Amino acid sequence: MTQTSVNPLIDEACQAPDALQNLQHSNAIIDKVTKNLNEYLHSKQLLFSRFFFLSNDDLLHMLSQTKEPLRVQEHLNKCFEGIKTLHFEKDTLLVKGMYSAIGEYVAFENPVDPYVNEEEENEGLTKRELRKIEKAKEEAGETTER
Repeated sequence: MTQTSVNPLIDEACQAPDALQNLQHSNAIIDKVTKNLNEYLHSKQLLFSRFFFLSNDDLLHMLSQTKEPLRVQEHLNKCFEGIKTLHFEKDTLLVKGMYSAIGEYVAFENPVDPYVNEEEENEGLTKRELRKIEKAKEEAGETTER
């Protein structure tokens, strides 16, 4: 790639030594990453079936925003018909209720803390799930390359 950026002529770039092998190796890596990402997203969909209503791009965006609950709202209407937004308390970000697409408001009896999970308090979904994947890979005898 460095050679191509210096001399971007296609004829000369294709004549570079090992160009074909480098491209094939890069494509194999991209295919492996894509396959693993799709498996990860599918595992999320199996855990929460409403995620099947999201595209992979939307689901990936939503999962990457687990530390910022306000940014997840744009995907709510794709997961839950009739819910437009959630009502967050300004200081604590506790979810107090929800608004429908026609402006109706439904208050929750008990506020929901988007940062706390009943099974594992104060641990974000993404971090916990990545640890589970790493543990499964270790049990399967795979090593993680970073």
